[in-house]
Amino acid sequence: MSMQPVFIGGCDRSGTTMLGAMLGSHSECLCVPEAQFIIDILKGGEVDSQQANPAQVLKRIASHPRFGLWAIRIEAGEWFAEDQGVAYADIIEKVVQKYGRKHAKVSARLWVDHTPSNLKHTATLFSIFPEARMIHMMRDGRAVAASLLSVGCQRYCESMATLYGFWSSCRANLRPAESNAHQV
Repeated sequence: MSMQPVFIGGCDRSGTTMLGAMLGSHSECLCVPEAQFIIDILKGGEVDSQQANPAQVLKRIASHPRFGLWAIRIEAGEWFAEDQGVAYADIIEKVVQKYGRKHAKVSARLWVDHTPSNLKHTATLFSIFPEARMIHMMRDGRAVAASLLSVGCQRYCESMATLYGFWSSCRANLRPAESNAHQV
């Protein structure tokens, strides 16, 4: 891989997007839109992260509801032979590089995904991208609650106890990452 991935994770409304934008302002760092599809595509177990079918993976990425934010078109024949088994990480990097070309960041050495739920998937992300780094955003729970309330996030705003439970579960997501402490 020619670009090192950096994943930012944390509680919703904890500042992952803000940090991603700040890092992405550096000439050697590309911040991509949230990339939930990286994990979502692997959930069904139909994609082998070591020998993935590029056409199948790219079709799934293109049809993912959040991929529209990337505003790029992707096709398997653009990078890979149709029947070629390719590491999933290599497919993702090609998509990231195309996004970088669109935004004049062709020499970026790092790419940043600021999806808050990345923290829940550290083991999977580190197995796909062994050279990756993870940044755990930690914001005061009161500020998270206030931010959720200000945007009308009904999912977590039933009561203060619900909000506290949500924030506590986000903090607990760091535990699985402790085995990769050198990367977090």
